[in-house]
Amino acid sequence: MTERFDAVVVGAGPAGALVARELARRGCRVLLVDRERFPRWTVCGACLGAPGVAVLRAVGLEGLLEDSGARPLQRLRIVGWGRAVDLPVEGGVVVSRRTLDAALLAEAGAAGAVVRTGCTAALDGETPEVRRVRLREAGSTEVVEALCVIDASGLGGLRGDQPGRERHEVVRENSRIGVGACFPPGSCPPIEAEPETVSMAVGSGGYVGRVVHEDGSVGVAAALAPGEVRRFEGPAGAVTALLESVGASLPTGAATDGWKGTPPLTRTRRRRAERRLFAIGDAAGYVEPFTGEGMSWALMGAYALVPLAEEAIRAWHDTAVERWESRYRLHVARRQRLSGAVAWLSRNPFLARGALGVLGARPGLARPFLRHTARPPLGESGS
Repeated sequence: MTERFDAVVVGAGPAGALVARELARRGCRVLLVDRERFPRWTVCGACLGAPGVAVLRAVGLEGLLEDSGARPLQRLRIVGWGRAVDLPVEGGVVVSRRTLDAALLAEAGAAGAVVRTGCTAALDGETPEVRRVRLREAGSTEVVEALCVIDASGLGGLRGDQPGRERHEVVRENSRIGVGACFPPGSCPPIEAEPETVSMAVGSGGYVGRVVHEDGSVGVAAALAPGEVRRFEGPAGAVTALLESVGASLPTGAATDGWKGTPPLTRTRRRRAERRLFAIGDAAGYVEPFTGEGMSWALMGAYALVPLAEEAIRAWHDTAVERWESRYRLHVARRQRLSGAVAWLSRNPFLARGALGVLGARPGLARPFLRHTARPPLGESGS
C-alpha cells in the first residue's frame, strides 16, 4: 500500500525545514526530504537579516540563533570603483548555512516531521485527491502520496518525469552565477574580515562578499559573470582578481569547503503554484542577492505559506493557486525588486561609482534602503 502524507516537503534548506516544522506542529503528517546529508556546506553569504530573525522569533525559535553562536551583524562595507563606504546594519546576524540548516532540520524532526536525507525526489503524477512523489535512496525507489507537495528544492525547482511537462521557469539572460568557499579561522587579515562586518568588493565582473562565521571561519561568496569564471579558469581565479582590483585579497591557505557553484541566479517562475503544489524559497524564483536577503526571503516565504498549506491539506480549493501567487508577491517578490535594482546598478561602472561616492560623503542617504531591507514580515503567519 502506498504511504500517504499530508505534506511532502522537498528540500531541507531554511524554507523547507521551517514550513515542515510549522505544519508538523499543527498536527499534519509531514515528510521532509533532501538529496544531501546534513550538516552540509552550501554557497551563501551567511547573512540573516532582521526580517528573517523576526520570523524565527515569531515561531518560537528566538533561542536557535543564540544556541547556534550567530554573531550580530552591524556593518556593511562596500569597496569598488575607487570608492569605499561603511553603512550601519541593524537587527541581522551572521550564521552559516551549515549551522542554520542543521538546526532547523533538527527542529522539524523534533516537531514530528519524518526526515529523510540523502534522498532524491521527483514528481510522479497526480490524481484529483493527491500528488505522487517518487523517492530514491540508497539504490531503492518508492512512491508516496501527498495531499500537498511543497517544492523547496532550490534553484531549478522540482523535476518530474511526465513527458511534455512544461518548465515554469525563465532564467534571465546574462544572469550571474554564485560561487563560494569557506576558509579556516585566521586565514584573512583582520582589517579585511572583521567580526560583525560584511565586506563587499564590487567590480565589472560581479561582486564578492567576505564574512566571519560563528565558528571563526571565513566565508567567501560571490556573484560573477560566467565569462569571468572562464576567463580566470575557475572561480578562485575570478574571485582573486576581483578582490585584488579593490586592494583586497583572498583568504590564505586551502579552502575547507568549496569551491562550489550554483546555476544562474536570477530567474522567474511563471507559476509558483499548481494543483496541490506550492513553490517556496529559491524554487519560487530568485533575484541576484546583492542585499544579502536570500535567507530572509526563504523564511518569510515559508512563514507566509504555512496557513495556506494547512488549509489546502484540510480541504483543497483551486483558488489556493492564485492566493499563493498573490501572497508570495506581497511577502517576498516586492522585497526582491529592490535587490534586483541594486544588482543592476552594480553592473554599471558610472552609476555604481557615483552612488558609492555619494554614500561615502553622505551615508545617511542609505537609510531608506536599509530600513526597507530591515522591515519585519507583514503581520502574523500569512496575514
